[in-house]
Amino acid sequence: MANDREYRAGQTDCRNNWIAKNPDYWITYRERNPKYTKRNREKQKERDRLKRISKADRPTPQSLAKMHPSMPQNHIIPGVYELIPGKKNNLAKMHPLIVEIREITDC
Repeated sequence: MANDREYRAGQTDCRNNWIAKNPDYWITYRERNPKYTKRNREKQKERDRLKRISKADRPTPQSLAKMHPSMPQNHIIPGVYELIPGKKNNLAKMHPLIVEIREITDC
C-alpha cells in the first residue's frame, strides 16, 4: 500500500477534506489537553536543541537499536513470558499475552 500512488493520493485527499471540515481541531485539542501540549512542546524543544548541536556531540539513544548485534548489550534469557499491558492505575490483568523469546544466532 505504501508504494501504491492511487492509495496514497486517496489518503491525502481524505486527510485534506477532513482538515477542511475540522479547521479548529488542533486548537480545541490543545485547549482540552494542556498537560499533553506542554509535554509535547518541551520534548520538541529538546529535539530541536539536539538538531542544532554537532553530530559528534549528540547523545546516542541506546534504546533505539543495537548497531552491532553480535555484541550483546542486554542479555535477555530466552523462554516463555507473560506479556501484560501496562497502565499506571491498572488494578487487574487485562488479557495477558503469552510470548516466547528465542535467541537468533545467525543474522
